[in-house]
This record gives sequence, structure tokens and C-alpha cells, in this order.
Amino acid sequence: MSKRRLDLNRKNLICLCEGNAEYDILTLLLEHRKLIFTREMLHSNKLFKRMTASKVSDKFLQYAYKEKPLILNFVDSKSESFKLKKPYNDMADVIKICTSPEVEILIIIDKNDISEFNKCKSNIKPSIFCKQNYKMKNIKAKGFMTDYFCDISKLVKAIEKYNFKISNNEYCIYDLLKD
Repeated sequence: MSKRRLDLNRKNLICLCEGNAEYDILTLLLEHRKLIFTREMLHSNKLFKRMTASKVSDKFLQYAYKEKPLILNFVDSKSESFKLKKPYNDMADVIKICTSPEVEILIIIDKNDISEFNKCKSNIKPSIFCKQNYKMKNIKAKGFMTDYFCDISKLVKAIEKYNFKISNNEYCIYDLLKD
């Protein structure tokens, strides 16, 4: 599947990361300039942890901006909804970046163990699979993914290999990688 391009020429991106793993991976990709956007394009030059739509409205949408902010919401659930309520729904655009089933699948891909995971995937999350099969007890801890993917090329290769079918209104991390 080819990349679907996002228009990220805005200087006010609000990136919401569901958990520590997503936060670590995006931090690594930003530091190594592997994404189609830079840290300088991020609101306050940083990534943010997951927030409700009402908290995002309170924290970010109380100000007048030169251009409409774009919220990139990194989540692992394809069914998760993030809807800004009126009057904020017209003040920012929202794009879901889906990491389904969990971003920890990248470790399984890096270890070339996806066929083994697929044998039991209906019964187990990737993070649990990693805990059970690789003894990665702290896989959800802040910094774990940073340490695991200290070789950025391993992370990029895993993201390139993991390219799943998504609907028209969703994107995946792969779509945000530079060519």
C-alpha cells in the first residue's frame, strides 16, 4: 500500500499520543527527522499525552490562531472517536493516526515473529505477546521503546513493513514518514 499524503504545512500541529510507546516512537522519529513534520511545527514544540476532546478544547482552542490548528490523534483503536464539541469543532481539524492493534506490534515485526503472533492474535495484544515471549515486562514504561529502537533504522524498517488497511479518514505512522 502506498503512502497517503497529509498536508502538514501548518505550524500549529497538536500531536496527542495515546501512551508511552507512541510518545517514545514519535519522539525518536522527530529527533532523527524521519517525519514529514518537525518539532518546530508542533504546538509549544512538543508532543502531548492523550487528552479528551473537551480538555483539548480548554487547553488549546481558547486562543485565536493565524491558521487553524491540526490535531494528530495517535490511537490504537480503530473505533475510538475524538469529536470536538461546538463551538470548537470548527476551530481545529482532527486526523486520527491509527496504530492498531497496538504500536508494540513493531517489536514483533522487528523480531520477524509476525507469523507466530498471527497464530494467536485474536486472543492476545501485542504488548502481552512481547511480555510472554520476549520477557519484556516493562514494555509500557516510558523510555522502553526509545531503548529498544535505539537504532532508528530498525524502527523505520518495522514501520515500513507494518502497513495495514485503513479507512479513508484514518492514517498510520507510515503515512507520516519522509520518502
